[in-house]
Amino acid sequence: MKKIYPILIFIIISLFNNYTFAYTSTQDTTVIENINTDEEQDIDDLESDSDVSDLSEEDLIELDENYILITPFLTVKSNQMKNGIDISNGKPTISLGADISNSYGFGASFSRNSTLSSGLNYLNSNLSLSYEYEMSSIFSTEVSYMKTFYSNEDVNPFASASNSLGLNFDLIVPHFLMDLSYSYSFGTSTINEFGLTLQSYIKLGDKFKISPSLNTVLAAYKHKKLTKSLGLSNVLASLKFGYTFFENLNLSLTPAVAYTPVKVLSVKKLNTYLTLNLDYDFEINY
Repeated sequence: MKKIYPILIFIIISLFNNYTFAYTSTQDTTVIENINTDEEQDIDDLESDSDVSDLSEEDLIELDENYILITPFLTVKSNQMKNGIDISNGKPTISLGADISNSYGFGASFSRNSTLSSGLNYLNSNLSLSYEYEMSSIFSTEVSYMKTFYSNEDVNPFASASNSLGLNFDLIVPHFLMDLSYSYSFGTSTINEFGLTLQSYIKLGDKFKISPSLNTVLAAYKHKKLTKSLGLSNVLASLKFGYTFFENLNLSLTPAVAYTPVKVLSVKKLNTYLTLNLDYDFEINY
């Protein structure tokens, strides 16, 4: 971990000079609305809770050449899932946080998650830092680091691997996104995950959007409860319904179903859940 600290300090300093979870065209600078944040978002990352981008060219947000985009959000979930695994013991959760991005490819995200059971009970907090490089108008790659703070290592299977390094490759064209991802989670346990996400986009009128998504994860676990070689960990399908109020205020509802064959890590092989998200985009030009 000591070797990671200089890198994190560099990224934090660079945030004051810029970041983006964005898509830049050859004619002008534009940004696709943020893909998560589960990634809960959460990773977060193309978070496997299935927060999805708005991929229509007509729906791109125009930004000046130099900008900072701040997106605070409120998310309520029927239960907190990560790669098909229930990490809130079946309890609904509420998350408060914010994503920050800018025109140079740097970004950060923070969220605090609590379960809703006889009041608010602390579940975890996430802090992530990232950098995205656009190789062309349709290809981009991103590296990220996420730290999750749990109350103890026995809360769920991921609590003992609370540090995560991620690498993503994205193909983005109008109405379609394909993401290839790799993440290495480590702590007292280690998890290696390879993911493929396919997302599409349908626009109905000026404000209503529908985004279907399919995500598959292969994983290898070295956990105190399980040692497993690389194999199928999760298949997730979701359908996001989004509506935009007042131009920058966004509301979405996402039902999802996840199949998790590794019974040791999930009580049920088939899990369903619902996500309600509200966010607002603040743009600062300079």
